[in-house]
Amino acid sequence: MKRVLAGIVIVYGLAISMLGTTVYLDHIFHRHNTPAAPAKEFEMSQPTITMTPVESSQIHSIGHDAETNTLAVRFKNSKGVPSSLYHYDNFTAEDFAAFSGAESVGSHFYKHIKPAAEKYPFRKIDESAAA
Repeated sequence: MKRVLAGIVIVYGLAISMLGTTVYLDHIFHRHNTPAAPAKEFEMSQPTITMTPVESSQIHSIGHDAETNTLAVRFKNSKGVPSSLYHYDNFTAEDFAAFSGAESVGSHFYKHIKPAAEKYPFRKIDESAAA
């Protein structure tokens, strides 16, 4: 059984939030339908990624973690100040080389990364660098 409710996928009683970083395990039953231990909450850690400033009107800095294939992009707000940080999954070292070496990082992002949300699922890590 699989159903999606408000950004949460429920598969055989296992609920996984696709919007945040918290995974909840609840209503897990043993073979004989006896309830398992009470629900547990686990925090999934985010990789720490070194950011490199780039020349772009909309992107402040980028970084990549080859171990987890995670791209990090820190955007600029309307005033040009560093703002929201996003992580994009499934982003290989080859993808990052093409992105960071592009003539225009912003154009590359809006042509090849942003439209590919299924290939590169993303999540907002924080709202602002100047918090």
